[in-house]
Amino acid sequence: MMKKETIVFAGAHPDDLVGSAGLAFLLKDRFELHVMDFTKGELGLGMPGLKDGSTAARRVIEEQNACAMIGAEPHFMGEVDGFAYANKEVTARITDLFRELQPRAVITHWPLDRHLDHTMCTASVLKAVSMAGLMSTGKTEVYFFEETCQSMNFQPRFYVDISSVWEKKAELIRKYVCQNVDDQIVRNKKADAVFRGSQIIAEYAEAYAALRGELPGKKTIFSELPQSATAW
Repeated sequence: MMKKETIVFAGAHPDDLVGSAGLAFLLKDRFELHVMDFTKGELGLGMPGLKDGSTAARRVIEEQNACAMIGAEPHFMGEVDGFAYANKEVTARITDLFRELQPRAVITHWPLDRHLDHTMCTASVLKAVSMAGLMSTGKTEVYFFEETCQSMNFQPRFYVDISSVWEKKAELIRKYVCQNVDDQIVRNKKADAVFRGSQIIAEYAEAYAALRGELPGKKTIFSELPQSATAW
């Protein structure tokens, strides 16, 4: 049996997967999925939880529960929420992960983001793709997802119809209990999905930007999706 190609969803914190969870559900049976977290979300419940490690412990469990829904393996890169930096050490760890996994695609934060942890994560991810030798060969596709009210001047290239998996995405978001207070993340992502869906005449959709255009004669992960997904 041929080994499945891998895809890495790279976010700054546990729960950043919510930006691309619909795509993850559409891809999970065709690819081996991995989720990379730059931090463990240590500051997500305030400074006391960061100092005693309780928030990190809680959010790691939540991430594991969410990853289980899409059959993904989580990887934590060791930076600290609120104090994350795209330094040589973490970039080397991500490079090692990419060399091991040889991902067909990496999906990460839009570089122009209001959250500094997000931009630091993306800086390290892009450098690691290059250092792992995946950029020059064109082996790895790199895409960016959008964050509600944080991704500035986002430029979509692909729109993915996630109507068939929206309820699953909402269920996955609710695995992030400590951050989804009063179901706020679900409401935000539903509003995003309705807006993007209106652009392709779908009930719900996700939008993605691309690091570079498609290579002639080469399929993308989007072009290989079933008819329920539309690339523009």
